[in-house]
Amino acid sequence: MRKFYSLVSCGYLIFTLTSCFSSHLTTQNQIRQAIPQSRFADAQSVGMKKEDIIKKFGLPLSTSAEVQKDVGNEDLHYVEVLGDIKLFTTITFQNGIAIKQKVDQITTNYDDRLKKLEKDVKILQTPRLYN
Repeated sequence: MRKFYSLVSCGYLIFTLTSCFSSHLTTQNQIRQAIPQSRFADAQSVGMKKEDIIKKFGLPLSTSAEVQKDVGNEDLHYVEVLGDIKLFTTITFQNGIAIKQKVDQITTNYDDRLKKLEKDVKILQTPRLYN
């Protein structure tokens, strides 16, 4: 009888651990599916013409240019808002052809909210003069 109880408790423990593990995997998959994918994620922009990239992705938020070793480079800067995530992507051109695509920065909207809260707290903490 003692073996029976230890076998049952061991089986219960295994059942509990495996069900927790499978629910953890399900939660991770749901999180991955909930995050929208960047329009640049599968883009193979290197080698494309500037005009084609603008047709595909739209006008950039800003542009910049520089000259290095007598070669001019131009950058198109794009910003995407994916849920609570902001993604900053730059595409670099030489002679009108894309030579590099990179993600410059990833931020969350929580950063902006936190800054606003800090500002509000400072306002509340400042002494006020009452008439």
